[in-house]
Amino acid sequence: MTMAALCAVLAMSCVLVVRAQEEVEICRQCPGNLRNGSEVARLCTQTSEAEVVGRCCVKPPGGDIIGLDLWNCSISNLDPGLHLTAAIAVMDLSQNPLQELPQDFFQGLTGLRYLALPVNISCPGG
Repeated sequence: MTMAALCAVLAMSCVLVVRAQEEVEICRQCPGNLRNGSEVARLCTQTSEAEVVGRCCVKPPGGDIIGLDLWNCSISNLDPGLHLTAAIAVMDLSQNPLQELPQDFFQGLTGLRYLALPVNISCPGG
């Protein structure tokens, strides 16, 4: 392997580690653990090798968040800079004082199959 190729591989690894660390930070922004019986907890128990990290279900080896439970976290707006991956399958944002959702927040979340929102928010895309 050439030095340039090795540097490229190492740089990509660093980017992946930084991205994974940034993603997992959201798992600890809200106090408490996953609620027993929540969709995220259910996903984590049903997914091989998945582990609970704060309010998330994370699947190794890349550390991708596959479940995010921000239920009752007093969130009034969603950070459009949060970079979730297509790996996320379950997201619970219910019981938060959200007023609206950023237009492109869910863009690219092609694996999302369960979304819980506050009762005053309509589902994205109708």
